[in-house]
Amino acid sequence: MRNPMNFTTRAIEDLDLIDGESDVWVWDCDAGKYSGLGIRMRRGKLGASKTWYASYGFGGQDRRDRLGDVADYTLADARHRVYEIRKSAADLVDPRAKKAEALAVAVKAVNCPSFAVYAEHYLRRKQKDLRPNTYRERVRYLAAGPHLEPFKKLRLDQIDKAMVAARINFLEDTGITKPSPVVAQAARMALLDLFKLAIAEGHVEDNPVTGTRQPAAPKQQEPRERTLADDELAALWQASGDGDYGRITRLAILLGGRRKEIGGMRWSEIDAAGNWTLPGDRAKNEHPLVLPLPAAALDIIRSVKRCEDRDHLFGGRSPDGFTLWSNAKRKLDARLALKPWRFHDLRRSLVTGMHELGIEPHVVKAVVNHQERGDVHNKHYNRATYLPQKAEALGRWSEHVLGLVAGANVVELPRAA
Repeated sequence: MRNPMNFTTRAIEDLDLIDGESDVWVWDCDAGKYSGLGIRMRRGKLGASKTWYASYGFGGQDRRDRLGDVADYTLADARHRVYEIRKSAADLVDPRAKKAEALAVAVKAVNCPSFAVYAEHYLRRKQKDLRPNTYRERVRYLAAGPHLEPFKKLRLDQIDKAMVAARINFLEDTGITKPSPVVAQAARMALLDLFKLAIAEGHVEDNPVTGTRQPAAPKQQEPRERTLADDELAALWQASGDGDYGRITRLAILLGGRRKEIGGMRWSEIDAAGNWTLPGDRAKNEHPLVLPLPAAALDIIRSVKRCEDRDHLFGGRSPDGFTLWSNAKRKLDARLALKPWRFHDLRRSLVTGMHELGIEPHVVKAVVNHQERGDVHNKHYNRATYLPQKAEALGRWSEHVLGLVAGANVVELPRAA
C-alpha cells in the first residue's frame, strides 16, 4: 500500500506499478482528510489494471467494495458514489444489500417482456379458455388493433396506472374512429386480464389496471326470451322477399342457424346429397355441424345465382359473405310491423317450436349445435351425429313453417300500439 495522495485526474493517469509491484492500493486524501475512495492496481496476464474501491464501515466491520474500472467513472463520479455509500452506512442502510436489491430490479427489468411480445403469449395461453367471441375481441384489442398502441413498445413493468387511465380516457372521449365507452371498457378488461396472467407468471408485481375507472361497467342483462309466434313467423316469411337478406332470413327460420353462419354459407359446404357442413372455424362454439337440408331450404339455395369466381352464396365482394345486416333489417322491418325482434330470436323460435312438435330435446340441441358448458358427457364421449333424427326434425319443422305461411293470407300484421 502506498501513502495516501490527493487524487486528481492527472495524478490518476500517472499512477502505475513499478518493478516488483503486483498488487498496490492507493487512497484518496484531500488536505489530510480521508475520503474513502481508493484505487487498486494489479498486474495480470493481460497487463496492469486500475479499479475504483469504496472503503466504509458497517455493523462493526471494515469493508472495501469494488466500484468498477477507473476508465468507467470520472474522479467526480467515483467520489460521489463513495459519498452515497458512506451516507447509507451512516444511516444504517446496508450498501451491499441496497446494491443487490437494485441489481435484482435491473435484471428483472431486462428480462421483463415487452407488451407486444407478452400479448402474443397471453393470446396463446388463453385461446383454449376463452369463448371464441371473447378471444377474437382480445386479439383485436391487445394485438391486431391500435387501441393499446402506446403500450406495444414498452416493457410490462414500464406501464403504470396513469398510462392506463389516460388511454382509457382517450378511447372513451376520442376513440380510434369515434368516442366509445363500450370500446374503452372492452380494452380495459382485456388489459386487466393480461396483467393478471403476467403477475401469476412472475413478470410484474402489481396490476396497473386495478383501481382505474370503468367507463362502461358491465351490466347484468336479463337473458332474452323473445320468440316469434306462428303468425309473426308467417308474416316475416312473406315479407322477407327474394334478395340475399330475405333468403338468409328464411333459411334462419328453417334451420335455426346464427346469422353469420348462414350469411357466410359457401357452395363448397353443401354436398350432392343436400347436407350442409358448417366448419368449426365458422361455428360460434368451434364445433362443426352437419345439417341434412330440408326441401324448402334446398329450394331457397337453388334460387341463388352462383358466381363462378365466388364460393359464398350471399354478399357482394366481402370475404365473409353477407355483411349489410343493419340496413337490410331496417328495410325489412319497414315492410311489416312486428314487436321488436332480433335475428337470434329466430333460433330461439325454432328450438321452442321443435319442442312443441314433440321432437326429442337432444335432437333439437344437435340441430342448433348447442353444447352446454360443463357437459362432459356430450363433449368428450357422445360422438353421435344424429343425421337421420336431424333430417326428420328439420323436415317436420319446415312443413310446420310452410303450413303457417300457406294459411296466412296477410303479408303484414296489425301494427303494434
